[in-house]
Amino acid sequence: MKNSKRIFLTTVLLSFYSFAAKTVGVWFNVYMASKIGAAGLGLWNLILSVYIMLKTFSGAGMSLLSTRLIIDDPQSRKSNLKKLYLAAFFIGALGMLILMGASGTVSRSFIGDARAKSSLIILSLSLPLSACSCVTNGYSVAKRKMARYALIGFIEQGVRIASSIIILNMTSPDDVQSSLRGVSLGITISEAVSFVLGAFTVIKDSSFTDENKKSRGFIKKYSSIALPDALGSVFRSILSAIQNLLIPIGMRRYGAGSDTALSQYAQVHAMALPVVLYPSSIPSVLSSLLIPEIARCKLKEEYKRIRYMIYRVFKPTLIFSLACTAVMLGFSRELSLSVYNSDECARYIALLAPLVPIMYMDMTSDGIMKGLGLQRTVMAINVVDSIISVLMIYFLVPVMGIYGYVLMVYSTETVNFIMSFSALRRHSGIRIRGRSFLLKLCIFSAASVLVTKTLFSLARIPDPTAKCTLMIICFSLIFIALCFASSALTREDIKEIKKLMK
Repeated sequence: MKNSKRIFLTTVLLSFYSFAAKTVGVWFNVYMASKIGAAGLGLWNLILSVYIMLKTFSGAGMSLLSTRLIIDDPQSRKSNLKKLYLAAFFIGALGMLILMGASGTVSRSFIGDARAKSSLIILSLSLPLSACSCVTNGYSVAKRKMARYALIGFIEQGVRIASSIIILNMTSPDDVQSSLRGVSLGITISEAVSFVLGAFTVIKDSSFTDENKKSRGFIKKYSSIALPDALGSVFRSILSAIQNLLIPIGMRRYGAGSDTALSQYAQVHAMALPVVLYPSSIPSVLSSLLIPEIARCKLKEEYKRIRYMIYRVFKPTLIFSLACTAVMLGFSRELSLSVYNSDECARYIALLAPLVPIMYMDMTSDGIMKGLGLQRTVMAINVVDSIISVLMIYFLVPVMGIYGYVLMVYSTETVNFIMSFSALRRHSGIRIRGRSFLLKLCIFSAASVLVTKTLFSLARIPDPTAKCTLMIICFSLIFIALCFASSALTREDIKEIKKLMK
């Protein structure tokens, strides 16, 4: 029971951290957009996509390897940690040299803006430190010190944002290049703080006085544990970076000017998508809670119980995702005004809203598949998804502009879910038939939006944030009441979710 509670508390803690990180991330995007404009924010996201690709390369597999070595060979912890930190620093330094050397070419030929070069050089300095932090994170997981992991993450994000804001306030809003350098410096400073704090906690946690055993076969272990994970992560990161870089290039081929291309890219990718994905922490929690329980049931070959749990989790996920879709479709303008103080990205929030059920159900499917031991299948599906994304962006965006990107998102998310759900059906034997249930939820969500908008059309609330919040609360109360009144949602459903949390 204690172990189950620890798993639950760890999941909740990490989910809260994820939710808080998304909140701060959205807020910081709003702040940056107000300082450097949508075009500047678009340029920043292109710089980030290149940086994240090299950051993934630098630390790929190191966290998993650290966790496994600490757990599998505790008597060689001192020796393993030394080798892990040295290997991480070496790979991170290699990533730094690659990014530094290629910064000019990447800025001119791929990002299409020479102003990105200095930011990439500043960001490259953080790569050795971020790679070493991956080792610290893996150590924290192995030692079950997740509160420490989350706390360091909070401090890192706080330092990044605080230092970035201080530097941004010292630069002219018209000087986008200097502003982006400032934000890049903020990230580098925060990575340094994170590394120092993490290393200090590892040293303080263990004196290593009784651990003189030297580790053996480090290279072999790296090849068998870290390398497969690293190859998959790096490959997906490369495809993701190519995908992001192709969007403004395609927009320019479509006929949009450089600033227009970056602005529209930012409105969809950096402003609308974060709002659409913001509530996804809840289905992520559910899928995370399912992994250990489904793995246990699989070991005991309790497939009937697995099918029952899948149904019980799919049902509330579908209800929640359809409610989110209704809110984003019905209140897209209010959401845009509340978050960004502008209705510019309202149409993109509304355009992407119908995808929410597919996205959230896919997240839940991935969690269940991991519980069934189908991690390689999940990775293969995600790689196929990324390849299709790159091809569709390359061919569609120059013809359709930003709507080609939206069409790509719809196509790949749908294909991803179909492949994931098909694999889940094959390995679990689940059969779900719920057309009438789905129709009922669609009617309830539409009715709740209509009643809410009618009520608030009679009231004058000048503050957009207060109005949006009250509208969402009103919608939620009406929607939940309709679900319970029609037995679309029952007490038994709530009890089953609670059981997973015990």
